[in-house]
Formats: sequence, C-alpha cells, structure tokens
Amino acid sequence: LPHKFEESLGAPSQQIEFEVLYEQYQGSAPVSRMLKDGTPNGLGSTAVRKIGVLSVRIIAAYNLVNSDTGIFGDVSDPFVEIWLGSQSKKECQKTKTINNDLNPVWNTSPFLLPLTMEDDLLHLEVFDEDMITSNDFLGRLVIPLYNIVHGEPNEAVRIKDQLQDIKHGELEVEVGFTPE
Repeated sequence: LPHKFEESLGAPSQQIEFEVLYEQYQGSAPVSRMLKDGTPNGLGSTAVRKIGVLSVRIIAAYNLVNSDTGIFGDVSDPFVEIWLGSQSKKECQKTKTINNDLNPVWNTSPFLLPLTMEDDLLHLEVFDEDMITSNDFLGRLVIPLYNIVHGEPNEAVRIKDQLQDIKHGELEVEVGFTPE
C-alpha cells in the first residue's frame, strides 16, 4: 500500500507530492547498499559478491587504561575484537588475551576477512578480560577501508592511532587488501 506525502519547498506555491511503497527487506546485504533492482549487486541475485580479502594483523597497544585493581601489580588483561561493519558483531574474531599488561604486544598472524563492500569499515575494540564480571571496554578504533581497497594491492598499511571513547591508549595494526 503506497504512502502519499507532500513536502513544502519553502514558499506556499512550491510543494511536491510523492508516493513511497514500503516492503519488508529480506536480503543479507545492508539496505543502504541496495541497487535499482532491489538486490545487493544489481544483477537480480541476492548473493553478495566478494571483492577480495582483507588481512588484519594486530601488532600492539600502548598506554592502555588500567581497569583492574592494581593491587600486587594486577592490571588490565587486554584482547582485541575484530569485525567488519557489514557483519554482525557476533561474527567477530579476537586475539588471545595478554595478562597484566598495559602495553601488550600480540604481533598476530593475519585475520582474514572476506570483503564485499569497498567502503566497509573495520572495527577494532579493545577489552580487559574479566573472569567473574563482564569484560571492561578499553577503547575502539574504526578504520574506513575505501583508501586501502583502492591503494596498492597486497601491500599492508601500518596504522597506529589513538583509541576512541576512552581516556588514553593507542592501537597499532597492519591492514592489507587482496582483490579477487
């Protein structure tokens, strides 16, 4: 059932009328990525096309906030969760936890993430692992991938930046893209 709308463009004589038809979306791609024919790739298929693979290495963190007691040298036990904005956070991957370290070095092997959108966002969140209570948030880094996807293929970019939404701390990562 179409919905009719009228919108004023400023002056009383300047009005537009339009109809909008709302249908429930049942695809797997974000609605913002839909193309004219209502499918994620514009080819009449609901399959999302992989454009390549993102490689993410977590190198280290620096000057993290201590969310533990500090008694007898007890400090944060950090780990990092990694996921793409086009994915659910439930699909995240994570590093191992490094105990009692505010300057942890992971130097991980690459986490490989299939990429379907050139303008996706890489989400990295640092947490303090707690055994009894819920994990404590230690900051986040969100990296837009467009320039990496359109940069030198198969060349990793090293990024070291301030963590967001926390008093202090930095995260260093290496991100590369291999096209299909």
